Parts: sequence; structure tokens; C-alpha cells
Amino acid sequence: MVLMVVVSANYEFILCDFGANGRISDGGVIENTKFGEKLANNTLNIQHPVIIRSSYRTLPFVFVGDYAFAMRTNFLRPFSYTTGKKEEQVFNYRWSCTICFVESTFEILASNFRIFHSPIILDAVSVFKACCMLHNFLLAETQLKE
Repeated sequence: MVLMVVVSANYEFILCDFGANGRISDGGVIENTKFGEKLANNTLNIQHPVIIRSSYRTLPFVFVGDYAFAMRTNFLRPFSYTTGKKEEQVFNYRWSCTICFVESTFEILASNFRIFHSPIILDAVSVFKACCMLHNFLLAETQLKE
């Protein structure tokens, strides 16, 4: 079973999609989800581009993923073969920093819920969904206290 997630820069789970065959690539999985369909049709209700603080540039909101995903205007992946241009190297570095949010979100989830440190005998999808909701709840509670 393949898991597709979207996380925010605040370590929140925004979207979790389960159930695709494990032999399908990440790019193939996304094409078979409602999320992928809405992303392709531009009906996902992504926030409109905004002007960046302390800048004059307007930038769109985008998703990042690895090489398995198709390049789109609202979905970015790293340069697979850089030509050595500084811009490509900087982009790939910054791309890797954004992927760290996804990895860190899973690390936080696993550290809070020890069930992920051993084989799950229960319905894994239900366990993961419950833990994602609790993770977001605990995160919101922590932010309210700050």
C-alpha cells in the first residue's frame, strides 16, 4: 500500500491518500487520486499568488516532490541533471530544504506515537489516519499555548 501526503511548512498533515498498489510509482499514484485530478484540472482551490514580504515579487503556491512526479506549473521537482549553473544548484538545494519538512513531519509523528516503531498488526490505514489527526491536534494545542 502506498501513502501520499501533503504537509505544510508548519509540520501539519494537509492531505493523506492511501490504498494504491505498492508497485505503482509515486507519479502514477498521484494520477489516480482526487488530489491529482484536481491538481491537473486546476480545481484544487490553491491560494492565488502573493507578494513576498520585503520583496516586489509575486510567487504562486506550489507543491514539491521527487523525480517520479511530472513537472507542472504548480508542482516542482529538482533538476535531475544540472548543467552546473548556479541557479540550478541553488534551486536543488532549496528544494531539498523543503523536502526536509516532509521528513521532519514523519519524524515528529513517529516520536509522538511509538506504534510506528514496530510492525503494525492492526488496520494500518486507520492507525495512520488517527495518528495524523492527533498529530495535527497536538500541534495546534502547542501553538495555542505559545
